[in-house]
Amino acid sequence: MKNERISVPEAAQMMGATCDFIRAAMQLNLINIGVALRRPGKTRYTYYIYRDKVIKYMEGNDS
Repeated sequence: MKNERISVPEAAQMMGATCDFIRAAMQLNLINIGVALRRPGKTRYTYYIYRDKVIKYMEGNDS
């Protein structure tokens, strides 16, 4: 399914990383697997992670 959203734990498992790494790397724009959004005045982030982007990133085609 194109643009299927996945959870932070699922992305971490696919990439062999921790959930904390995925969250931090997304907040700092270090990995291109989706977006980490924080609404103005809020402290928590919402993560939009896409399976196809995780696969492309792992294949080295994350442009």
